[in-house]
Amino acid sequence: MKKIIFSSVISIIAAIIIMVIGAKITEVFFSPAAVPRTITGEVQKTQYLFSHASLGFLLGRIIAAICAGLTIGLIISKMKVQKGVSIFCASLFTLLCMYYMYLVVHPVWFWLMMIGSFVPGALIGYRLKITDQT
Repeated sequence: MKKIIFSSVISIIAAIIIMVIGAKITEVFFSPAAVPRTITGEVQKTQYLFSHASLGFLLGRIIAAICAGLTIGLIISKMKVQKGVSIFCASLFTLLCMYYMYLVVHPVWFWLMMIGSFVPGALIGYRLKITDQT
């Protein structure tokens, strides 16, 4: 049980780090829209940012989500834990994306791609299984 919890925590932390780094790299190449000063709430700012975002900005976030899903699967498989644990961890990110979709709504295609990227990415990452070449 300790191994399952440990591998879950490690994979979730790694996925969050990948998502943050991916978002920062995307912001360097595709700057986000400037938010007017009249918009004050955090949810309204986020809605404005995503509804006025460039295609590259959104695709960069989706690529980061796919990489995060792959990382979850790879870490879980490397620590020799069941596949269901990787599905559970990826499902947590999927639920978070569903919540953001509820808050932000636009663009719908982006949120549907994000929702659909974590679990398949984790399953593919789990099947990749990095082997030691010693």
